[in-house]
Amino acid sequence: VFFSDLLKILDFHSLPEGVSKTTGLCSHRRSTQGPDVAYRVTKDAQLSAPTKQLYPGDAFPEDFSIMATVKPNKGSQSFLLSVYNEQGIQQLGMEVGRSPVFLYEDHLGKPSPEDYPLFRGVNLADGKWHRVAISVHKQSITLILDCKKKTTQKLLRSPQPVIDTKGIIVFGTRILDEEFVFCSFWLFGFNFSGVYHVMFGVATLTCVKCDGCNRENPVNFQNKTFFRKKQLNGNYFFFLFGPVVGDHWCTWAQKNFFRLEQTFTWVTHTVGINHSHMRSSV
Repeated sequence: VFFSDLLKILDFHSLPEGVSKTTGLCSHRRSTQGPDVAYRVTKDAQLSAPTKQLYPGDAFPEDFSIMATVKPNKGSQSFLLSVYNEQGIQQLGMEVGRSPVFLYEDHLGKPSPEDYPLFRGVNLADGKWHRVAISVHKQSITLILDCKKKTTQKLLRSPQPVIDTKGIIVFGTRILDEEFVFCSFWLFGFNFSGVYHVMFGVATLTCVKCDGCNRENPVNFQNKTFFRKKQLNGNYFFFLFGPVVGDHWCTWAQKNFFRLEQTFTWVTHTVGINHSHMRSSV
């Protein structure tokens, strides 16, 4: 299981030209000190890195997820992330704006441009902060917006699609004279069955309100399960563990998942662990 922090890969923290720090989604959280840190990116920014830094393995994973917290300028339309192959052809693109498109082109040229998934009725460029989660799984792509709206589209790619990893990833390509505020970008690579579903639980748990527990949006993942943390071989794993009653899940999410949103340093995920074993080992 891969977890890649694009803020780190693209060196946002060194504040290259066109990038500056600003306040993010929350100016104050009960569970952290100070405001969320975000980055304002202008047209002067040139942010790219070899695709190999995104995935150190030989092959780009067939199934993967992207999670981001963004605030594009109102009315803007641009690609947030693009993956180019060695010949400079765009293979993958995550667009932000009104009715955003998800560009995906595998080694056989599938799907064709007219079949790119288009999320009609979704507006990411309304001048507000949005949490966006996109997950590619087999022949479909699912978008979760602000932890509530879920839309699934067909992704008519090849049965065994290949994305070239010898090229580069580019942040904010096709931005001309626009600028937008960018907070956090999470990219998850899923290499085995079942892990894809963890994205939905993480997207829900990280949506606790700035001032505390989000009582309007309780966890709705496998009958109110929550995650427990365990260190194994130097890595932290989150295990599904439940059921949970009351505000226990919310208190736990405040203390732990904001660290995920803020630091991006210690997370891998797994599911399918026997609950009785977990109770005796965590």
